[in-house]
Amino acid sequence: MSITLWPMLLLAPVLLLVIHSDLARLTISNRLVLAALALAVLTLPVLAPGELTARLVAALAVFAILLLLFARGLMGGGDVKMLPAVVLFVPPEHWSLFALLFSGALLLGVAGVSAARAAAGGATGWEALDTPGAFPMGVSIGLSGLALPAVAALL
Repeated sequence: MSITLWPMLLLAPVLLLVIHSDLARLTISNRLVLAALALAVLTLPVLAPGELTARLVAALAVFAILLLLFARGLMGGGDVKMLPAVVLFVPPEHWSLFALLFSGALLLGVAGVSAARAAAGGATGWEALDTPGAFPMGVSIGLSGLALPAVAALL
């Protein structure tokens, strides 16, 4: 695994909390976003020269697109903030792999939440499962961030 992916391992506990929080309450706390941003700043010394600019531009582009989706009511505010924060951890050479993993995690998340709702058949105490039509995108954000280092190491 390249050294530029090691910071993703430090982000793993935050991503696990993002998944739990979004399933439990359909929210991603600003504290989790700030924790991810703080970790990104702490891991700056690992970046190759000039890579910071590329990552910042990518994160800002993702934020701008998601902000438009938020304005149309298609995404939650926590998702809009967390995904760009995670993108800061993705090295440019792995952007396409991360996009693929995120797409797969979206499909897996929708299927998993739908199956869990059907299996539960009633109130579960998990807001994401008890709210018809809602989708906890934090699950997909977290899963794709957790999967990236492992999948990249296999390639």
